[in-house]
Amino acid sequence: MEDSIDGFNVVKQDIERNLEQVKTWFSRWNTLQSSQQQDDCVQLEETIIQTLKDVMWDCDQLAETIAITQQNNVYNITPAELEGRKKFVVGVRKQNNEIMKKIKEAITRRKLMKNSVGPGVSFSAGARDEQLVQRQILEEQDELLDRFHSKIGSISDVAIGIGEELTTHDEILKGFNKDMDETQARLATNTKFVDKLLESTRGNISSIIIAALCLSLLILSAISV
Repeated sequence: MEDSIDGFNVVKQDIERNLEQVKTWFSRWNTLQSSQQQDDCVQLEETIIQTLKDVMWDCDQLAETIAITQQNNVYNITPAELEGRKKFVVGVRKQNNEIMKKIKEAITRRKLMKNSVGPGVSFSAGARDEQLVQRQILEEQDELLDRFHSKIGSISDVAIGIGEELTTHDEILKGFNKDMDETQARLATNTKFVDKLLESTRGNISSIIIAALCLSLLILSAISV
């Protein structure tokens, strides 16, 4: 009598009725999922989700009522009855969450499969057969790998070409350094020769001039080499 006055049983019966209906729809939905009837699945999903939302809203209202009753128990509900009502709300929420989770996972999986097929393929034609979708995904992955390997090959060719050019430039530099060493050696030899010549002609101005001219000729000859 007290339960009917506070309205708990009325809402509870409504929740139980909706929940039984959801279970029936969910069983039908599982069958449609197995038979790949995606269009029918989508319509049934919308109905189930909306009903689950209504049930959850009712559960929230019952939970608020239980909390108020604990603070101000105007209907003299026993502690055992309050505990039973709490367990009822918790149980309904658990069932709702389990069904909602499975449906959302299926929706997400279907969207991923649709995106994987690509814009050029109709989802109704390709994604109805899961094996066909998986094969198409694998083919796209193979194509991407082939492109990746092709780019790697091009980069490798460029790297080899750069390495060959560096080797050529290195050989040119080595030859240039060798020529510089030979020029410096000739210049040192000529310098020693001029020094000896100056020593032998010291005090003789004309001889110094001649030596200077010889040095100039030697320097010019070394530069021209």
